[in-house]
Amino acid sequence: MRHLVRMVAILGVVLGLTSLLGAMAQAQTVGQISGSPHDLSSLTTTTDEVCVFCHTPHQAQSQSAIEAPLWNKAIPNSALFTTYDSTTIDGTILTLGSVSIACLSCHDGSQAMDVVINAPGSRGVTPTTGAELDALAIGAIGTITGTAGNLGVDLTNDHPIGVQYGGFEVVAGTQIDPDFIGGAALQNATINGAQRWWIDTGATNIGTRDKNDVIFYTRDNGGADQPFVECGSCHDPHQGAGVGTATGSAVNFMRIANTSSDLCLTCHVK
Repeated sequence: MRHLVRMVAILGVVLGLTSLLGAMAQAQTVGQISGSPHDLSSLTTTTDEVCVFCHTPHQAQSQSAIEAPLWNKAIPNSALFTTYDSTTIDGTILTLGSVSIACLSCHDGSQAMDVVINAPGSRGVTPTTGAELDALAIGAIGTITGTAGNLGVDLTNDHPIGVQYGGFEVVAGTQIDPDFIGGAALQNATINGAQRWWIDTGATNIGTRDKNDVIFYTRDNGGADQPFVECGSCHDPHQGAGVGTATGSAVNFMRIANTSSDLCLTCHVK
């Protein structure tokens, strides 16, 4: 009997450790690119690198051409896109650019998702246009996600991007449209010599810009820096692994979960 009790106790410890290790493994994957829908290495045997499909440490696109770090893909022609517009928008709408054009280098469906400028290892550099890593395995985004992720070039049925946030005019220091959160809630700071804006979501680090905040991208409008809404305002391409996270959506890479429209109401007064 004493032996049986000891065996049960040992089994309990083992099960407890197994659960703990499982929880730790799950915690390590949450919020990481590895294993997420943006991890394209799972679709090919030509490389096991995860980051190469978007980034490269050398021979990347010029920072003056695209606001995306060390971008490793061909840039779509911004003139081909038509973005959302309506009579209710008070802010300026600029030509597609900034970080949004980086997202659309895959999500417009015009090129295979494994087209890169600098291939991994010593497989060569194809400036400007890039070249496919695996022509047999990875195609354009529509072949993987269907129509959901394949936005095309007609963005008139998608949330506006390249649009000035809430009609905010930094020169006058006023916000034209009262249907958007503004005032003190619209945080700003000089970061690396540039003016940046964001809205705290209340998740972490209040008063400091972080990945869980709604981020606006600085663009020149009439000779002055202004906050603009881009794809990266609501989406963080690196938050997606696991089933979901406390702060975002694993599938849609949302900066915060849109439970009860929380993400929408971070900006919109409704």
